Parts: sequence; C-alpha cells; structure tokens
Amino acid sequence: MASSSRTGDRVILLHSYPPTPCLYPFEKGLRELGHEVIAFGPEGDYGDTEQFRALEPDCHYTPVPPMPSIDELFDLAGGRPDWLMYLYPNGPLLPSGLRDCPVPTVGWLTEEYKCADVDQRLYYYFDLAPTTFRHISDMYKGRGYDNRAFFNFTGSNWLRPDAIPDERDIDVSFVGMTNPIVGRARCIELEKLLRLRGKGFSIVVRSGLFLKDMLNLYARSKIVFQHSGQGENNLTYRVSEAMSAGALVLSRRPAHGTDTGDDSLIEGRHIVYYDDFDEAEGLIRHYTTHEDERRAITDEA
Repeated sequence: MASSSRTGDRVILLHSYPPTPCLYPFEKGLRELGHEVIAFGPEGDYGDTEQFRALEPDCHYTPVPPMPSIDELFDLAGGRPDWLMYLYPNGPLLPSGLRDCPVPTVGWLTEEYKCADVDQRLYYYFDLAPTTFRHISDMYKGRGYDNRAFFNFTGSNWLRPDAIPDERDIDVSFVGMTNPIVGRARCIELEKLLRLRGKGFSIVVRSGLFLKDMLNLYARSKIVFQHSGQGENNLTYRVSEAMSAGALVLSRRPAHGTDTGDDSLIEGRHIVYYDDFDEAEGLIRHYTTHEDERRAITDEA
C-alpha cells in the first residue's frame, strides 16, 4: 500500500500476509511516520487473516515467488526505493541479489535464541540486523559482526482490548505456542500452572489466539503468565500486550536482567518476577487475593 502523499522514504518491506503480530508494529510505525511502504511477501499461515483485515483494511501485500530478484522487486515497486526491510517472512522469501542490493538493507529475524546459529549466515546479507537483546548483540560482535545493533521493541504493542470488564473472571492466563517439540521448558512450566486448577484457581492456557481475541482474554485475566519459549529466561512482546489490557505480568526472572534495555521496568512496581514455580504459586495466590496490590502494579505498568 502506498501513502497518498509522500513525506518520508520509499521503503520496500519483505514480510508475509497477514503480518506476524509482534512484527507488524514496524510496518505500522513506518506508515505513521509518513514513509511510503510497498509490501511484498507470501501468504502466511500464522495469525488471523480475517481479523487482521478488519483491523487494517488498507494493508495489503503483493505476492511474489520465493526467490525474486532485487531488480524484479524494484520494477514491481515502480522504481528503486530508499531502503529495503526484511521482516522474517512466515514463508519462503529470500531475494537473489540481496547481498549486493544498491540501497541500504535492514533485516530482522525473531527466532533469536532458537535459530541464532542457523540464522547467522543470513546476517551477512544485511547492512543492519538489529536484535531485541543486548547480549545477543554482544555475542555477534564477538563473532566479528558489526551490524547486529541492540534495539529493544518489546514495548511496541499497538492493540487495546475492546473493553475492560469490571470484574476479571480468570486468575491466570497464558497465550502462546504450546508445542513441546519446540518449547519443552515452557510446556513443563505450563503443566505446573495447569495443575493449580486442582487448588481452586481459574487457569486458562491457549494457543492460536491473535490480536483482539488475545487482548480480550488478557482483559479478563488478573495475571498473565509470561514464560519465553526461547532459550534462557527473557521478556517477550507478551509483556506490553498484557500490560495494555490491565493484567499483572508474572514472569520468570530474565537471565540477563535488564537486557532489554528498558530500565524503567521495575520489579514489584511494573512487573513481578519469580525464580521457581513454588514461588510463582505463592505470588499467584497473593495477587489474586490482594486486588489492591495487583491494581497498584497494573496501574503503574
């Protein structure tokens, strides 16, 4: 989709449709800043196309084959852009000629823990390849990469729930991948969480909820359980999504502390951390029975 009046750069965006929810804020932000964004990519199988179309009716992508040439993309875009951005398409898409692209290129790959070594060969193709995690950036600098800059965007949620109910009927909820093959440590923790149902807690664990459906579930939840499915404990985009719905975020303590660079996220004031599940159970019991304390934290967040 091209802007009606150009006030910024012309940007070719390579992603997929519907866009991956945690990455769409990049595209949305570029458009809001006045850049002309021309989007290409495969039709993805992750997300809710119908719901996304209702939320963003003017957003569309031109389908392209898995390996178009850079020149073909420029022709489809109506000429050379100012720069090109590659946002980890949910499907095969890697243009030929990318390494020698005549305009600056930016690449963002989100599976930074699971695929850090597999993806390493791809960073060669980009002038800039930011990462959400400072220690990932440092790791690549140690490997001789000078283009893996630290850039935190875990607080870039663009959604709000349809409404905040007067009473929240769910004690703890979790939304995310629950496949034990790709998230064994997370699933072990979620199994412990689900067993709290036997102690009288209302626990909801779901996968396959997106966009407003996810935010509306969070709005019914007193606590949102945050456990990364990637590598060491770290904060994910779920944090800002849950906070925007007024839920308290209970997260395993990040292995690298304030590695996201967000020093304003203060433990006990904006977010609650736990170190083992016995502690998590105690915190769940406390904050589901002390609504004033829970609300004090969510209001600050």
